[in-house]
Amino acid sequence: MLIQQFRVNELHSLLSYFKCSKLGKKNELVQRCFMLLRCSNNKAAVINKIREICAANRRIGNSPPLPANIYNNMDAESSYDRNSWYGTWYRQMCAQSCNVFTPNQYLSTQQQQQQQQQQQQQQQQQQQQQQQQMQQQQHQQQPFISSANRTARGPCIVDLPFYDKVDTLLELTELPPNILAVRIPSHLLLNFVIPSEIVPKVLYRSEATALPRFELQLRFFLMHQCAELHDDFPPNCVVKINDEQVILPAVIPTNKPNAEPKRPSRPVNITPYCQHRRDHSYRLFIEWAGDKRTWAVGIFVVHRLTSQILLKRLTSNTAARFSSIITKRDIQRRLSMADEDGIRMETLRISLLCPLGKTRIVIPSRCSDCTHLQCFDLSLFLMMNEKRPTWKCPICDNGAPYRKLIIDGYFESILKAIDSSITEVELFRDGSWQAITGESENNSDQEIRCKKRKYMHTYPASTKPSCSVPSLSTNGNDDDDVIVLSDSDDDNEVHLIQHFI
Repeated sequence: MLIQQFRVNELHSLLSYFKCSKLGKKNELVQRCFMLLRCSNNKAAVINKIREICAANRRIGNSPPLPANIYNNMDAESSYDRNSWYGTWYRQMCAQSCNVFTPNQYLSTQQQQQQQQQQQQQQQQQQQQQQQQMQQQQHQQQPFISSANRTARGPCIVDLPFYDKVDTLLELTELPPNILAVRIPSHLLLNFVIPSEIVPKVLYRSEATALPRFELQLRFFLMHQCAELHDDFPPNCVVKINDEQVILPAVIPTNKPNAEPKRPSRPVNITPYCQHRRDHSYRLFIEWAGDKRTWAVGIFVVHRLTSQILLKRLTSNTAARFSSIITKRDIQRRLSMADEDGIRMETLRISLLCPLGKTRIVIPSRCSDCTHLQCFDLSLFLMMNEKRPTWKCPICDNGAPYRKLIIDGYFESILKAIDSSITEVELFRDGSWQAITGESENNSDQEIRCKKRKYMHTYPASTKPSCSVPSLSTNGNDDDDVIVLSDSDDDNEVHLIQHFI
């Protein structure tokens, strides 16, 4: 290509024109120019600049040669009359290394200055035209191209459990990145049309419309190499539909200095902004602070559901039910294995209260990826995520997506078998269980105390020591008083010491 034939100074001029780094060897500069040329935003401007550099090289190469008598008498400069016109012209020609003119083509200094001014004005006009072309290209709609894998199929977006996808109004469209190191305001203008069969389903303007209902959903994604794309808004994002600004989720407040403002990662309902249009065509204007990251936008027709609908789907799904036999084997494995310190548990207590509402569990559920046996109430978990979708386990705080939720049949049978006042059960090594009540707790405490008392007071009768008080001597030292102190606790400690010796 022409870029590979450029000299280093020409590559520097091309890169400096677009405010790119000029450091490195020639092959690095050539690769940087290729990357600049591949960028869809600046492609036209880069091509124009390359043509301009080639035209300048062509003018230098096609400039007329020196006269023959000059080449023949190059070493005889002294032969020219220094005061003559031709001698002055010869000295000027030797001083000029870029442009060579014949005597008939000689121009005065004023004319050269005028030409330079005209060339500068032309360059300024060309730069203004290139900037206008770049702005027009940013406003044009660009097809979706994955920056990670341009030839592979499009990436998969994360499914939202409370929204069933019905149709796609705007396919994933890339918000082009900015190759410059600084953030600049970027714009994108898109058009979408609502099908005639969808229009009657979305004729409302209030968020108070009863669920379930149909909605027009706007979603933003950050393009990366992950398997699934999650919702994420570009920085300083502003969205307008037919010149009416769309209300986006509020920015999350933060105390960190120089932190990038972030919005909650959730879709936007644009149904109220798409009402009462005869042709059902709309303009979507997006403005954001462009950087090196690539974003994508899409518009979908969805059917919004409630937590009760998701609850019915999960309870009727046989694949989501965990057999009680599997849980029983897991209990046996946990209580029969010792930990790293060699300690093995004999029993395990499980609470029947949901950690979310502190009420008794109705439908015991947990995530299939969780390693704990403790469950939470499925209905409360779905209701919580309907208001604020986090999809995290309330016990271990790990991810618990809807598609990985299970209903534990073991604890479901326990809840059906015991009274509603019982809030805790004890699991044994053989997989059996026992309800823990107030009486059973008192009995267990009494058993522990009896065992301790039995251990403290039972020893062989032959080893029972006899207490004897030494006789007092009366051999003339009657004035010395001997006091003997004894206590039952001290006697017990002496007995125990002698018993273990």
